[in-house]
Amino acid sequence: MIDSFFSFSLELIKDNKFGQIADLIKQRDDILVYLEKMEINQIKRIKSREVNTRNSVLFFNTITETKNMLLHAINLIKSHRDFITVTMKKKI
Repeated sequence: MIDSFFSFSLELIKDNKFGQIADLIKQRDDILVYLEKMEINQIKRIKSREVNTRNSVLFFNTITETKNMLLHAINLIKSHRDFITVTMKKKI
C-alpha cells in the first residue's frame, strides 16, 4: 500500500496532476486506518503475551515514523504544487 502511495505521488509530481491530490489524501487515510488496525492487533498480542516489549517498542516506532512520512509527503507535494503554481504565474 505504501509503495503504491509513493508511486502515485511520483506520478502526480512528474505529470503535474495536482487535481488528484484529493485521491492521494484518500489513499493516505486508508493506509493510516490500516496502520491503526496493526497497532490494535499488536496491543492484543502484548496483552496475550505473544510478543515481548522490546519488539513492540520497535514495531510502534516504525508505525509512527511511517505515519509521519505519509503526512509529510502530502505536505511536500502541496508545497511543490504551490511553488509550481507561483512560478508559472510569474512566467506569464
